[in-house]
Amino acid sequence: MGVGELAQSILSLLVKEGFSNLYITNRSYHKAERISNAYQVNIIDFRDKYEWIAKVDIIISATSASHIVLEYERFLEKNRKRIT
Repeated sequence: MGVGELAQSILSLLVKEGFSNLYITNRSYHKAERISNAYQVNIIDFRDKYEWIAKVDIIISATSASHIVLEYERFLEKNRKRIT
């Protein structure tokens, strides 16, 4: 989550190490699209982030948002089967 400097550094390392099937999301789809093109990764619409949580193995949140980006209750709602 996020496409700022830290997120891009992490993404660069993951791509360099050969990780594939990577997804990014950001509040600004335009910014995510630019990074997606640069690193050849998939974009998840920020509004759909909770739907995708159950489909991925790991989430890296590197956002400068001043508010909570992933709400615990909504996270549990989508992942109850994986957590219990």
